[in-house]
Amino acid sequence: MADVILVVLDRPEAAAGLLAAAGCIARLTGSARVKALAADPALRPIAECWASEAGQAVQAALSLDVVDAAGRLTEAVEQRGRRADIVVVSQPLPDDSKQARETFRTALFQTERPVLVVPPAWGSAFGRRVAIAWRDDERAIKAVMPALRFLGHADAVHLMTGVRAGAAKPAIPPAVPSVLIEHGINADLHVLPIGAAPFGETLLAAAQAVGADMLVMGAYAHGKLRDAILGGLTRHVLSHATLPAFMRH
Repeated sequence: MADVILVVLDRPEAAAGLLAAAGCIARLTGSARVKALAADPALRPIAECWASEAGQAVQAALSLDVVDAAGRLTEAVEQRGRRADIVVVSQPLPDDSKQARETFRTALFQTERPVLVVPPAWGSAFGRRVAIAWRDDERAIKAVMPALRFLGHADAVHLMTGVRAGAAKPAIPPAVPSVLIEHGINADLHVLPIGAAPFGETLLAAAQAVGADMLVMGAYAHGKLRDAILGGLTRHVLSHATLPAFMRH
């Protein structure tokens, strides 16, 4: 059974990178049905050209369906995203329109599906050296579970968890969680300090230090989902990550 990957094509300059990310997912999983939502009809030939070349390049079974979503992209993301296995979106930019921000938040907080956030400059494969931002809560577990399909193929998995600087030694020290052990995923544990700097900065620096090409983490927000205020870690990663981030709320 092929995974369904929903790719949100909202910017011509980002289309190639988003489609390449979908191809990388297909390579990791073996097959994929790519559903591309085109915010502009001019994006269709870009997607079709990619599909004609991608199958052999990623060595996976691929199919592509391009859907014209001009004028209704946010609605289409919510409806089709709930039926997808993964939603692939562009990393938010400071000059994004209100509509673009709403579409992104819909993908991340209302589809209830994992979302792969792809930075503008990213053009490489990913999934070989994976970093996981871990804390023992529902959001992190919800992100890790669908990521297991990638983690089994990784050359290295780095589990990164934070401990507040100066805090008393916990009764139970940080350890690799059972969800990884039970699925046969070997992970190197990295304990990072909380408090010396914004934890998002510390996390991204640690991911870069180990050569991670993908970050898995829960997505956190406060308040009603449609008017969500992003949690500090989520906001920092979305603003500063230079590698694909696999998130789930």
